Amino acid sequence: MKYVEVKFKIKEDKMDPANFISNVIAAQDTLGLKDKTQVFNKKKLLKLGFNLNPSTQGYSLEKDFTLDELIHLTREVEKLENHMLIHGYITLKMHNDSLYFWDKALVYEGIDSFEYCLEYYNVLTIDNLNVVTKSDCIHDDLLKLSNFTLRYIQPGLSFITQNLLWDKKKGCKTDKKVIENHKEYMLIEEVIHYK
Repeated sequence: MKYVEVKFKIKEDKMDPANFISNVIAAQDTLGLKDKTQVFNKKKLLKLGFNLNPSTQGYSLEKDFTLDELIHLTREVEKLENHMLIHGYITLKMHNDSLYFWDKALVYEGIDSFEYCLEYYNVLTIDNLNVVTKSDCIHDDLLKLSNFTLRYIQPGLSFITQNLLWDKKKGCKTDKKVIENHKEYMLIEEVIHYK
């Protein structure tokens, strides 16, 4: 992961699942009417190394992050009122003293809270990497933080048309039909690249 940004946190009200459609409509009716009087804690963000990004109206930081650096940044940003650390559609969040990457790509913004997603969506954990998502696998960018990668890939069109996958662990082509788990992970050091 090479880019994170601090944005204002959208207030997450408790929602009643029985009134889900009404809640979605109410949230859409108030779009653009949110209170814009909030101000970034510029002094603290600049001290952490963030810079103003005028195109996104947030504070961003670009570098090759380690998991420990992301844990530190997330803790520091969460101490600031109404600030959150994001990477695209992923919100970095501390929960029970562990870092969680909350994939909000398919989440109803302002409706599904982190606690709701934690209970009803997939919580995928590898080593010390925790991902809350509706997906059934962890994205490769996040896997690299824990020194893991997906074991099976389709590096070329011929693999797709022949129903094959490249097995990074064995360094050979493999028929999809004989693979039990297409979403298996492995350590990056064990990878044999396709040539």
